[in-house]
Amino acid sequence: MDSRLIELLYLLPDFPIENCLVIDALEDEIAGQLKRRAVNLEIINYQELEKLEPNSRPLIGTFNCSDSPTIFFQKSYKLLSPQGACFAVVKRKNSFSISNGDGKPQFLKKMVTGHGYQDVRLYGICPSLDDPRFVVPLLNNRLTSASLGLYQPSLRKAKIRKGLSYLLGLISLSSLWTPYILIIGSKTAVSDSCGLPGRLAQSFLSEIECALFTGTPGALRKPTLQVMDHAGSILGYAKIAAEPKLEQLLKNEAEILKLLQKSGFRAAEVPRIKACERIHDHTRFLLVSTTKKPFSPGPMKLSEGHLEFLVELFNVFRTESIIGDSPFIHDLYRRFTQIKGQLSSPWKQLLKLAFNEISKINADTIPFGIAHRDFTPWNTYRAGNKLTVFDWEFARKNWPPLIDLLHFIIQQGVVVKKQTPERLLAGILAPHHHEGALILAYLQQIGIPRKLLPRLIIFYLVDIAILYLEKLAESAPASENDLALLTSWNSLLTQILNR
Repeated sequence: MDSRLIELLYLLPDFPIENCLVIDALEDEIAGQLKRRAVNLEIINYQELEKLEPNSRPLIGTFNCSDSPTIFFQKSYKLLSPQGACFAVVKRKNSFSISNGDGKPQFLKKMVTGHGYQDVRLYGICPSLDDPRFVVPLLNNRLTSASLGLYQPSLRKAKIRKGLSYLLGLISLSSLWTPYILIIGSKTAVSDSCGLPGRLAQSFLSEIECALFTGTPGALRKPTLQVMDHAGSILGYAKIAAEPKLEQLLKNEAEILKLLQKSGFRAAEVPRIKACERIHDHTRFLLVSTTKKPFSPGPMKLSEGHLEFLVELFNVFRTESIIGDSPFIHDLYRRFTQIKGQLSSPWKQLLKLAFNEISKINADTIPFGIAHRDFTPWNTYRAGNKLTVFDWEFARKNWPPLIDLLHFIIQQGVVVKKQTPERLLAGILAPHHHEGALILAYLQQIGIPRKLLPRLIIFYLVDIAILYLEKLAESAPASENDLALLTSWNSLLTQILNR
């Protein structure tokens, strides 16, 4: 069982959770995370359920139902207080007979309603309890399929799987990709103002439904809710931060989005903030609007539209600064100092060589501007003929030029195209190559001489490598993609320094 299952609490009508009773023998990591999100949490064995007083508990739940859901919801109903709710995570194949229709969402809703519950909601969990990435509503086929807007794959096979899952959702066969079901039953009709979904509904002044992406595992994992109307149109996205370091990322994203909106930014669309609030002692959410559709394409090839966006982005808050006095260099040295004790010897030596090279131009003056710092195909999409760019949490002001263009090229080259570092660098440095020509055009349009290109590449590689090494130090082991990227950045930095 994965600790990301705890994130399903954000879908409950009674969040923040108070006086929560969980019927499970939970692993320490899961129990610890649950205790941070729940007030007066009590964890008991299933056998102890019989000893509880009737009408005494506001919330009862189980993350892996060991009894039939019929018996569990029947027993729980008697123990819940008048405004109480019950939830259970159930495996379809073990608990229902698909052949006689028992596994169908409408049947399950009827079963739970039959025990007296006034509000019943069902969500599918996929791909498994050990990797619960998505939690999607099941009682409306359009919503089930539209929830896949949370998933923006870059590889061809993954895109095919998404398309197939979308079609299966529309014809009531989502059971083929959601092997587990989350059932939520409330004793009374749920008020629109209840819980996090209720708070999000207030921002859109309409009834909504939410799908949940639990976040990519790692130190900076943030759950995200996709907010939809009942017709399946995507209205917005709410990122959730339950820890101070993650809250800082959301606040940074909100600040950057506000700056861009005030600036009259035109080359691309950026999300508009609907709300940025704290809803619990440990929880803040950032809600933004969107024009995204379930299959809005993330352009995989750099175009003139990308170039126009990056030039305008850099120039929005452009300032000239001496390199050695810039906030960027001070931040880079600070972060390196903080992390160097945790670095391997090869990385430590390589970064020291890079800083020595940077010190040679500390007295030079160059322009600095806003950088997105995670500009990739999967953080963009096209709505009509216009590029939309989202996920601004890592964005920074007073950052050097070319950061985002290099990031797009290298991330796509390593993760999607599986290119070698040598092939990547050759394309970046060659003016006749597609990527190299765009880099040259970018430098010309912002007034940077091409001779500075190697130094700008060093700026990017040191910044991004330290960012990922910081993440790795907080949450080992690294993913396969992270390891491939770090290996490529190491090789690229070595090649540039050797030149």
